[in-house]
Amino acid sequence: MRELIQFNWQAFNPLTGIKIGVGLIIMLLLQSLTGETWLTTGLIAMFAWLTNIPGPIKDRVGGMLSFAAAAAIMTVVFGQIGLEIWPNVIAMLIVAIVGTLALALGMRTFMVGFSLICWAIYGPFMVATTSVENCLLAILVGTGVVAILNVIGENFSKNDEAAESTDAGEAESPSSGPDMGYIVAYAISVALVLAFTTYYGWVELQTDPTMMAGGAFFVIGFDARKTWIAGVARLLGLIAGGLTGLFLASVLGSGIVLDALVVIACGLSFAAMAVHPGAWMYFFMVFVAIGWQGLDPEAFDLTVAERLYGETAGVVAAMVAIMFLQWWQKRREA
Repeated sequence: MRELIQFNWQAFNPLTGIKIGVGLIIMLLLQSLTGETWLTTGLIAMFAWLTNIPGPIKDRVGGMLSFAAAAAIMTVVFGQIGLEIWPNVIAMLIVAIVGTLALALGMRTFMVGFSLICWAIYGPFMVATTSVENCLLAILVGTGVVAILNVIGENFSKNDEAAESTDAGEAESPSSGPDMGYIVAYAISVALVLAFTTYYGWVELQTDPTMMAGGAFFVIGFDARKTWIAGVARLLGLIAGGLTGLFLASVLGSGIVLDALVVIACGLSFAAMAVHPGAWMYFFMVFVAIGWQGLDPEAFDLTVAERLYGETAGVVAAMVAIMFLQWWQKRREA
């Protein structure tokens, strides 16, 4: 319980928030060029940004471009298999295992795999609602904007290259992490959880079938206690952020002020990502909930109910998998 209410405010990263805010403004301005794919462009930009762990700028941009290339291949595959459940479940299994096994090669490679798993969760629906071509354009624009912003932001960074290289070396060293046997078992656990939540979410949820897999993937970790804390904090942030966003939307109404709050909330969600999982989710849900003000009451009630149900089911699935994995690890070590 104590860890659930601990906030590491020193981890708040205002520069990241500024970059994300500027990036979102650019995405919105590019809406006239990319049409309805601006949301896809924003998602891709977010996933590309997740690969941006400390290190030399060439390595950071290289990780982003590696993600973009693999995401483009996956997008073509999604276009071929459509929204057929079992082909997508199998694709999720493969991407999840390979992406998680990348941990053995270092943290940067793992974060590329992590981002590709994110795209495997959301990509099929983005392709189905737009087109393969539009999603490929979104990958090009989204990754390009994030890469350019990081190259520009490098000139304002307070960390020198030597310090960044040291941080990267520490972050990418797999020697201090779990052994290979546990990494393989963890990868299989993640893959099975995502396959299950993908199938169940697609069958059960009407408004957003990705909520269950997303709820599981963004909290599942090596440790059962940390998974539980991240899951509970995520759900609390979801409720509080959703209510705050809807209140602001109802009071302010549409206009430049509400648009500014969208940008600020999105930036704060990333700036607070390392502060606390609930803090990240709170600001993210303010960003999402403001966009709900145009829904009719029945649709809104269904969306909120399904999000809580889907996220909770995903968290529970992640928790059960990690508890079983830790039990297996203890038996293996005995």
